[in-house]
Amino acid sequence: MNCRECEYCKMRSRADVKLAGNGIYGRGKFRCEHPETGKIPAKVFGNRMPGFIGFGTMDRRSVVQIKMHPRWCPLKKEHR
Repeated sequence: MNCRECEYCKMRSRADVKLAGNGIYGRGKFRCEHPETGKIPAKVFGNRMPGFIGFGTMDRRSVVQIKMHPRWCPLKKEHR
């Protein structure tokens, strides 16, 4: 399973960019919107926000920069 192809991987915001206006976008912040993500204990995520997958590119159509999936992925068990 790859987060880039998952329907639950959603970009919810962008990082702030001080150079805005020059066609530069902030990196996208991607989260897992799967209903089971809320049931996972917070300690599994470590220091990250629960459901946070990673950052995207600085393009207009940001793509998440993760090659596979996080350890805590709720779909991981379903695809084995």
